[in-house]
Amino acid sequence: MIIHKLSAITSLIGLEQNWGLFSPNVRSDNNYGLVVIVLQNGFLKLFEMPRMEKLNVLEKAQREKFRKIFNDNFPYPSFRHMRPAFSRFLAKVAYSKYNPPARMSYFLVSDPIPPPEASTVKIPQQGSNLHPAIINYFVYGVSPDDFQ
Repeated sequence: MIIHKLSAITSLIGLEQNWGLFSPNVRSDNNYGLVVIVLQNGFLKLFEMPRMEKLNVLEKAQREKFRKIFNDNFPYPSFRHMRPAFSRFLAKVAYSKYNPPARMSYFLVSDPIPPPEASTVKIPQQGSNLHPAIINYFVYGVSPDDFQ
């Protein structure tokens, strides 16, 4: 019972134990997360989760855990309980008393990985559109209480 209650915390900080590395289900897509923040006047702000292909080696090492949480875990149902808390945090980060956030939409942008025998080497170019599938998985309506 206590292990079940602590699993969200241990997963968040990377202390979970599983056999995913040896699993027969190899990842079939590359993905990253986007949050579109709609401000009260209708303007948009974009928050992009870490994308490894845009980072240098030092930045990759610094942001890997953040990428793991928000690109590999956050979009999936087992982490849905964390979404409102992160949304309140992001609302505070994006806050302006003249134009506060009104709503946030979370997207998972995904590109299938071709099988090894059919693939050719492609080096992702910054700004290229290699991720055609976009899935909206969470919408959060910001309330005035979120800024307290």
